[in-house]
Amino acid sequence: EVEHFFQIYKDLEGKRMEIMGWKKSEAAMEIVKASIVRYAEKYAAR
Repeated sequence: EVEHFFQIYKDLEGKRMEIMGWKKSEAAMEIVKASIVRYAEKYAAR
């Protein structure tokens, strides 16, 4: 059910999503942490 949501939630915008698999929550947390660092590096000087 969750996978189906992510496959279709952009349909109204004419965009398609591709599910490339599932990983553990630890992998997601590492991606979030890296994103926070990149954001801080890019926008901290403003």
